[in-house]
Amino acid sequence: MKKMHSPQKHSVIISIAITICCNGILPYLIYIWLKDDMSSLTALIIATTVPLLENMIYFAKYRKLDTFGLLMISTFLLSIILAISGGNEKMVLLRESFVTGFVGALFISSLAFEKPLIYQFAQRFVSQVKANIFAERWSHPYIRFVFRLMTVVWGLMMLGEAMLRIYLIQRYTTKAFLWISQLLFYGVIGTTILWTLFYRRYASQKYLRLMQIK
Repeated sequence: MKKMHSPQKHSVIISIAITICCNGILPYLIYIWLKDDMSSLTALIIATTVPLLENMIYFAKYRKLDTFGLLMISTFLLSIILAISGGNEKMVLLRESFVTGFVGALFISSLAFEKPLIYQFAQRFVSQVKANIFAERWSHPYIRFVFRLMTVVWGLMMLGEAMLRIYLIQRYTTKAFLWISQLLFYGVIGTTILWTLFYRRYASQKYLRLMQIK
């Protein structure tokens, strides 16, 4: 298979960077910037407009919904609902666990559909050439198994991280939990990403061997 041309690869990298910035980094920075001058709820609502606007532009350009963007908007909306519900300090700390658990549940629930979330994300964050290759290979049972297995792993890791957070909130002080929770989150995400990269390479090589046997 031919390697992606440099301009095309550059375009994909820019697209990924813009998506992550609009759906993750920028809303977070806006929220941090505004929350000291207004209520946390108002700051959160304003921050949510960034991914919403990015999704509207994406839909206008491609005439289809952005699965990743919709997921991010859903997590923001859930955060707003939890913020409205109020609660004590422990409840506030639990909000992030609920959001992470919600995302993990979405991954698992997507197995009920023809194409799970990991496939949708793969289509969003690769070049058009690779997206077409994924679409062509989807008919092969092994490829469908690969995407579904990756979806299960991501879902279980997110759910596991959320449940462990809930346990740690009850066990440690707020100060200790805030420090431990960051290590936990980035540790889980980093481990899952590394597993995904290695497993994808293994699965690709196995798929090529299967096709040679045919």
